[in-house]
Amino acid sequence: MNSSPRRPNPFNSSTTVDYVLIEAVFTSLKVYDLNGRQVDVLHREYTKKGSHSVVWNATDMPSGVYVCRLEAGKVCDDVKLVIVR
Repeated sequence: MNSSPRRPNPFNSSTTVDYVLIEAVFTSLKVYDLNGRQVDVLHREYTKKGSHSVVWNATDMPSGVYVCRLEAGKVCDDVKLVIVR
């Protein structure tokens, strides 16, 4: 699994999360606030290997720092996302 930079970051209303899977696996992509509370689920299903993109529409979220966690099989990857209004 490999995740790449988000486009854009920081962002205002939406951003794209790109990731690559080296094998087909059950995948979840969730967003958490800095208190560890889950604020959104972007993806949660069996996913084929290859490149993938998911858009996070954060229009209703306040400005701040969030953590996007990609879980793919036994591997996890966290990235910081920043909303600036």
